[in-house]
Amino acid sequence: MEKLENTLTELQKQLILDNFGKILMSEIVKITGVKYRSITKFLKNRGLKLTKEERSTLYYQRKKKYEVNETFFSERTPESFYWAGFIAADGCIISKSRLQIKLSITDINHLETFKTNIGYTGVIKEVSSLRLDKRHFGALLYICCKEIVSDLFEVFKIGKRKSLTLTPPDLQGVDADYFIKGYFDGDGTIYKKKQYLCCRFYGTREINEWIKDRVDFLYGKNSGSLFKKRNIYCFELNPKATLFFGNYFSNLKTPFLKRKWEKFNQDES
Repeated sequence: MEKLENTLTELQKQLILDNFGKILMSEIVKITGVKYRSITKFLKNRGLKLTKEERSTLYYQRKKKYEVNETFFSERTPESFYWAGFIAADGCIISKSRLQIKLSITDINHLETFKTNIGYTGVIKEVSSLRLDKRHFGALLYICCKEIVSDLFEVFKIGKRKSLTLTPPDLQGVDADYFIKGYFDGDGTIYKKKQYLCCRFYGTREINEWIKDRVDFLYGKNSGSLFKKRNIYCFELNPKATLFFGNYFSNLKTPFLKRKWEKFNQDES
């Protein structure tokens, strides 16, 4: 103890004590010029040690480079419900503090809208990958925030490996509609079936049954069929229900993926 104390200057000791628990140990090494082992031994001799939770929190805070509205998904707004639905369909929860959304480069403006809505100051990265000898370009948004990931799970039941496990959120009325619109933008499709326009949702049986029940209620009768395709379920709206769906949901005041909703303006006659 005494030998170690004598090797450190009073300034080094003070810097170690002042910054303990506030910055990472690697940073204390840089500002003091003292070796890592010497710092840990000095702190141990003083009876100072961080708990596992404190170390985790410190490391997490150090990694947060950008600002974001941490309470966005705990607020009950059309935007929060819409984006939760979109993430449920097309987002990826990487860990307890990491959210990733990757879209085609043609939809980069949609990510810009999300970035603005959530108050994120980070960047959207343009990425590319090679599949079947063809290069595909994408837009990637990566957010590190424990509160956002926690709310997505606690409020909307969106967690890791959701593709085969997603269950419906506890939402009623128009709040559910905002979520459904976001989900459709993420995992829905619009197409021509003969001369008629139809639309379809993809996902788990539970989420598709929930969406179908809500659309049936709004439409006033059976709106379509539910079936399994490989390892996922599909909810396909019939042509008349598709027209109703497009008219009702396009009038909800939320963000929207422009290229999808423009298709409802086609001539279906």
